[in-house]
Amino acid sequence: MRSVIITLFTLGFLSLNLNAQQAKPLFTYGSDTVYTDEFVRVFLKNNKLEEQNDSSIRAYLNLYINFKLKVAEAESLKLDENPAFQQELAGYREQLSRSYMTDTSLTSKLVDEAYDRMKSEVRASHILILVGPNALPKDTMRAWERISDLRKKAVGGYNFDTLAYYNSEDPSAKTNYGDLGYFTAFEMIYPFETMAFQTKPGDISPIFRTDFGYHILKVADKRPNRGEVRVAHLMIRLNPNAKEEEILTAKRKADSLYSLLNQGADWNKTVRTYSDDASSSGNGGELNWIRSNSPVAEPFREAAFGLDSVGEISKPVLTEYGWHIIKLLEKKPLPPKSELADRLKMQVNREPERVRMSQEALVKKFKASNGFEENTKNVKSLYLPIDSSIIRGTFKANMVKEPETILFTIGTRSVTNTAFYQYAEQYQTPQNTSIQSAVANLYKGFVAKEVLQYEKDNLEAFFPDFKNLMEEYHDGILLFNLTQQKVWDKAVEDTVGLKNFYEAHKNEYQWKDRLQATIYECNNKKTYKLTRKLLHKHLENVDISQQVNEKNPLSLVIKHSKFEKGENAQVDQIEWKKGTHTVKTEDGKYYIIVVSEVIPAGPKAFNEVKGLMTGKYQDELERQWIEELKAKYPVVVNTEVLKQISPK
Repeated sequence: MRSVIITLFTLGFLSLNLNAQQAKPLFTYGSDTVYTDEFVRVFLKNNKLEEQNDSSIRAYLNLYINFKLKVAEAESLKLDENPAFQQELAGYREQLSRSYMTDTSLTSKLVDEAYDRMKSEVRASHILILVGPNALPKDTMRAWERISDLRKKAVGGYNFDTLAYYNSEDPSAKTNYGDLGYFTAFEMIYPFETMAFQTKPGDISPIFRTDFGYHILKVADKRPNRGEVRVAHLMIRLNPNAKEEEILTAKRKADSLYSLLNQGADWNKTVRTYSDDASSSGNGGELNWIRSNSPVAEPFREAAFGLDSVGEISKPVLTEYGWHIIKLLEKKPLPPKSELADRLKMQVNREPERVRMSQEALVKKFKASNGFEENTKNVKSLYLPIDSSIIRGTFKANMVKEPETILFTIGTRSVTNTAFYQYAEQYQTPQNTSIQSAVANLYKGFVAKEVLQYEKDNLEAFFPDFKNLMEEYHDGILLFNLTQQKVWDKAVEDTVGLKNFYEAHKNEYQWKDRLQATIYECNNKKTYKLTRKLLHKHLENVDISQQVNEKNPLSLVIKHSKFEKGENAQVDQIEWKKGTHTVKTEDGKYYIIVVSEVIPAGPKAFNEVKGLMTGKYQDELERQWIEELKAKYPVVVNTEVLKQISPK
C-alpha cells in the first residue's frame, strides 16, 4: 500500500497539448494555492495519453484536491518533523540522488571500452616491485630504480620469465614465472588491464604504477574472445604422486573407454559406471560453464575449447587429477553488448579504479559548474601546524591553534581550514610516507568530498525535476502515515464502529436461498451402491471414504458446504428439501446429496463479510475525513481557469 501511495504522483511523463500556457491559480484550499503548472505536471504523469480528456481532468482534480488537503493536515500536525519520517525521506533522497551524481558520459565510454576489450583475450607476464601509493620518496625512488633496471634487461634480451622468477615481488612468480595466462576486461585491476591491451604482442610495456607498486609486462599473445563452453567429462583418477606405470595403466583404461564411446556406447551409462568424479558421474559428468580464465587445469580447458560440434568427445587428456574424456554440450560466443549493458555498467561502477576516474571527472565537472575558487596561500599554510602525528594516525584537530581561514569557495559555500583538520582527524591512516604527502592526499580527498557534497545538497536548486520528485516523495510519505492513522488502522481497531457500520449496511449483502448439504461423488454405479449402504449404517464420512477408496483413492469424493442456486449443477437438479437425493450424470457418475438444512435468504453474517465491510468502512471514514478537511481548509476552484486546461 505504501508504494502505491508514494508513487501515486511519481510516474512517467506523457505529453499533452494544453490551452493553459502560463501558471494561473487553479484552486485554493485554506490559505494555500495550487497553480495550473503544478496540476498539469502531475496530471500528465499519471494519465495515459488515450485517457487524457475533459472528464479525466475533472476527476483527477478531485483526487488532487483531496491529496493536498491531507498533506496540509499532516503538516499542521507536524508529522513532517517526526524523526522516522525524516529518516525515510532522507533514504529516498539518497537513492534518487545517485542518478544525478554520476558522470553518465564517462560511464558510457567506460562501458564501450570494456566491451571492446572483452572481444579479445590477452596473455601477459609481469614483474612487480612493491611500493605503496603513499610511500616515502626514498622508497619510491628505490622501487623505480629497480624496475627501470629490470626493464632495461628485458628490452635488452634477457629472458622475461627468468627475470620474473628471480626478481618479481608477486609471490605467484615463483610458480608461474610471472605468466598470468589469458584475461580480458574486469579480470585485472584497471591500470594493468589498460596497459596489457595497449601493448603489442612480443613488446615490453612502459613502466606503470598501481596501488601495489611498479610493473612492467610482456604480452605473449592476443586472440579473439572464445566465449564459453559447457562440457561433461569422464575421469580416471590418479593419485598426486602417481608413478609412470600407474599413469600408463590409467591411460590404457581411458583409451579403451574412448574407443567404446566412439563405437556408440551410451555416454551417461558409461560415465555412471566408470567415472571417478563422484560429484558429476550421477548427472552424466556435466560441469559448469568454462571461460578462458576459469580455474580449470589448462590442458582440460584447451581440450574443451578445441571441441567444435555439440556431442563431440576428446581423446583422453591428462591433468594433475587424472585422465579425462571430455564431451561438448554447448558453446556460446561473447553476447552482444546490448545483452551485457546492464552488467557492464554495474561492473564499471564497482571497479575501484574506474570509480575513481568517474569521481575525479565529476569533481572536475562540479568545480567548473559551481565556480570553485581556491585560496592558494591558505592551502599552503595547512601544512605548517601539522606534525608527524598525521602519518602515525594520531592527529587531533584540536592540536591546531591557527586562526580560521577560508581554503576555497564552492558556489555559495566557504570551506575553512577548521573543516579540513576535522576531516583529517577522521580519515587519517598510519602510513609510511612524508607529512607533506599525507596532508596532500587528505586535502585532495577533502576537496572532492566538499565539491560532491555541495552538488548533492543543492540538487533541488539545480534540477527542477529532482525538486518536484522530492516534494512528491515528501507529500506521499506524509499522506501514507496520516491515512494509516485516520483510516486504515482506525477501521481495523474500531470494532464497535465497524459493527455499527455493518448493522447499517447488512441488507446490502444478502445470501440467496441456500442448502447445507454433503455431496458424495461416486465414479460408478458400484461405488454408488456401496456408499448408500454405508450411509444407511450411519458411518462417519471418514470411515465411508476409507472403505470405498480402499482399492481406488478416486472412487469417492466427499464435499460438505453451503450451496446457493447456480453454484453447483447437481444441487440445482434436486428438490430443495431435507433428505437424501440422487443425481446421475451422462458420464456415468452418481451423486448422493444429503441435505441437512434449507437456509432461507437473508443478510450475510458479520464474520462472513468482515473483510469486505472493513474496506467499505475505510471508504466511509475517508469520506467523512475529507468533509472535515474541506470544512477546515475551504476549497475554491477557479472554474474559468479549469476550462482552459482542456486537451486539444
